[in-house]
Amino acid sequence: MKRAGSFFKELRRRGVLQTIVMYIVGAWIILQASDVLFPGAGIPDTAIKYVFVGAVLGFPLVLVFGWMYDISSKGILRTPHADAGDTGAPLHRFDVALLSGLAITMLVLIGGVSAKVLGEVGLAEVITDDVPIAENSIAVLPFVNLSSDIENDYFGDGIAEELLNQLANLTSLQVAARTSSFYFKGKNEPVQSIGRQLGVRTVLEGSVRRAGNKIRVTAQLINAADGYHLWSNNFDREVGDVFAIQEEIARAITESLKVEIQGKESRQLATVPTESFEAYDFYLLGQHYREKRNPEDLDKSIELFEQALELDDRFAPGYTALALSYLYQAYYDDLPAENVAELANPLLERALELDPNLARTYATRASILLLLGDFKTAEAGYRRALELQPSYSGAWANLGFSLVRQSRLKEAAQAYDKSEALDPLNANMKFNIGAMHMLTGRYDDGLEAFETVMRLAPARTRTENAIVHWSIAYGRYEEAAQWMLKVRAREPDSASTPASLGQIYGNLGMWEESWEAVSRAYEKSPDTASYLNAVARHRYRTGDHARLTAFVNAEYEKIDPLAPSRYSPTNEARYFWHGMAALLEGNYVQAVDDLTDSAGGKEGIANAVYDEINALKYLAFTYQKQGRDEDAEVLLHRCLDLAQEALEQGWATPTIYYRTARVYALLGDTDSAMSYLQTAVDKGWRIAASLERDPLWSGVQDDARFQNFVIAVNSDIQRQREKVAQAMSPITD
Repeated sequence: MKRAGSFFKELRRRGVLQTIVMYIVGAWIILQASDVLFPGAGIPDTAIKYVFVGAVLGFPLVLVFGWMYDISSKGILRTPHADAGDTGAPLHRFDVALLSGLAITMLVLIGGVSAKVLGEVGLAEVITDDVPIAENSIAVLPFVNLSSDIENDYFGDGIAEELLNQLANLTSLQVAARTSSFYFKGKNEPVQSIGRQLGVRTVLEGSVRRAGNKIRVTAQLINAADGYHLWSNNFDREVGDVFAIQEEIARAITESLKVEIQGKESRQLATVPTESFEAYDFYLLGQHYREKRNPEDLDKSIELFEQALELDDRFAPGYTALALSYLYQAYYDDLPAENVAELANPLLERALELDPNLARTYATRASILLLLGDFKTAEAGYRRALELQPSYSGAWANLGFSLVRQSRLKEAAQAYDKSEALDPLNANMKFNIGAMHMLTGRYDDGLEAFETVMRLAPARTRTENAIVHWSIAYGRYEEAAQWMLKVRAREPDSASTPASLGQIYGNLGMWEESWEAVSRAYEKSPDTASYLNAVARHRYRTGDHARLTAFVNAEYEKIDPLAPSRYSPTNEARYFWHGMAALLEGNYVQAVDDLTDSAGGKEGIANAVYDEINALKYLAFTYQKQGRDEDAEVLLHRCLDLAQEALEQGWATPTIYYRTARVYALLGDTDSAMSYLQTAVDKGWRIAASLERDPLWSGVQDDARFQNFVIAVNSDIQRQREKVAQAMSPITD
């Protein structure tokens, strides 16, 4: 006790207690000022947490300073010992070093806090730029769980999502999508800020308390401009009355906003999807697990949806939800596309038998077609979903993607604009927009969009991988290497990492390093089209035709010509490289058969889009080798038409100009070939091996202009090779 008293007395003598009090008061004032001033300055409330963390981290620095030093009229002095009187000692070299360290640490801390706060400001600016406010518009926030059991969180989220879906069926009301509305879960964001960021005039918020067989739902409709309530109500009911509560809330909203409801829409608001509340409860919990999007939780969601359907086999949304979980497994758990279709399509057919007006059912079926590469039929499915639910942002986004795959970029951009207006905080949508910018030759805009994605979804590496891909496509290998370092640090075991490394090294002519990386990627995922392509491309570009033939023959044996998956992406790659090996050996009959199959057979050739013309060019070249010049010319003009249509749609990557140049070269129009090749090189085409070894250039390789392109590309590659080798040395293990 005596020691404690002496220590406390020493704290008082050194002024540490006064320092602590002053620091706490000062920190409290700063936090209060931040709370008041941040909203007015356009800084989200979420940034205040960084100020608080900074204050906590700064506390030990202040303690050290308060214990060891005093501030006097003579400046900073070392605090004297208890028996040395009141005169502080002058600073020694150690003190100067310590004070410098404290000052630097404090400056770094202040800088870090400032950077985090400004980062929140930057994100707010990005997501609020040019977001128009629709006249009749609403965002439905997740309902707060007031139950004693935190596990009931899913129930409030589910009610909010179902309300959102009900309102989205109304053609006269624009409804912010789930991803953007749920972005604010757990965030203390002012309603005015939410409305501004989502581009809506009103916000619905609420809470749910569930106890046994009873629930209390509270809902408030708020004017986002001034924060005033337009309507509010409490509902104390049995849990089985949840559908009636949802309908009452939806109708109260439409009355408050004076939204016109058509007869069919009114009936939809009154629809009860299932008579079994227990089935509905399983359904809501299943959706909760599915949205976690990892293999274990997807398996759990499937179990829950199956339990819901066991309780009510006429629960149409339950069938669609189960099908959607299978679709998610294709993206998050490597379920093959053919298996997805086999599992999901019967479920979707059953859902439509029970309710032919479910927009999500049509959209889910379209997404399976998208996965299988049937873009035109998928487009029709998304358009049907949007007829039923105009505010369905996911359908707009996927419609846009299906149009991109058909080379209809202008129409795709319009669909993306619709989706972004409904879902401005959706990282996937921003990602699609970034890719669109890259496709249309706007590299810097694309990079900016991808950086926004990383701020919205910092945990995922897909975006960084995309930047690597597009940096390679634009011949910016130095940038690709820097981003590759970040990807490797976060995702060391992914097969995509060595595959991208192999592509960078290969394009730079670093063949030994390229092979090490490419072969590693193939070993991890041997039946993946992109990695199969990487190995074959390496053998081809190095001129190693014997090993190319051996490799593609082994892959060719894996094809089952009678299987439904005959023209899967992996098998199309196998057909293509088997045909290329045959072409290089002069076996033109085999080459024609294989290249035809690599394009999806005769039907695939007839329906090909620009992005699928690579096989068509080599098929035309093979026709020329057979003396079938008329057939070759017809096919080449088809390639040219597809390329020109893509250019008119805004396609402007280095690749499209390079591909178009090769078509002109095969047609014998050397001037046009050199003109397009010049544009490709200007935009960043930097693959010397393609210029030197591709047989499609055989007719122009003696042209001085072509030789100059080879020299220019090799010169830039040499410059980049040295920098890339140095930058990537840490990841060449």
